[in-house]
Amino acid sequence: MAELRGTFFSFGEPYVTRAYLHKAQDKIAIQAERKVHAFQSLLFRYQSSPPTGYAARHIANRDLGSQHIITDSGIVYGAWLEGVGSRNFPKTRFKGYAIFRRTTRDVQERAARIAAPVIADYCVVMNG
Repeated sequence: MAELRGTFFSFGEPYVTRAYLHKAQDKIAIQAERKVHAFQSLLFRYQSSPPTGYAARHIANRDLGSQHIITDSGIVYGAWLEGVGSRNFPKTRFKGYAIFRRTTRDVQERAARIAAPVIADYCVVMNG
């Protein structure tokens, strides 16, 4: 990680800060989307034959400017797959895969490492 000492000033600071913040958010969101796909591949127990990829095709990274939302685009059985639907327990034994909850936990733990290269670039620009 870049060393964080010395003056930290630039006339374009608000614009540069926003640009690098958005760059870091993009990088973290892309990793989160990839993680959802990885968990789907790893955890889905029963694959259709041939695999349709329907759930994977509907994973979307929505950029709302100040935040990103990774979503299943509202597929009908998305809540059931996650384990939060009304048709999960007690109606069935299936507790869901908790893919989005696992992804959230994983990405929150790794966010600083994911954004570190962007922060290092930002420090160079602001100190340069």
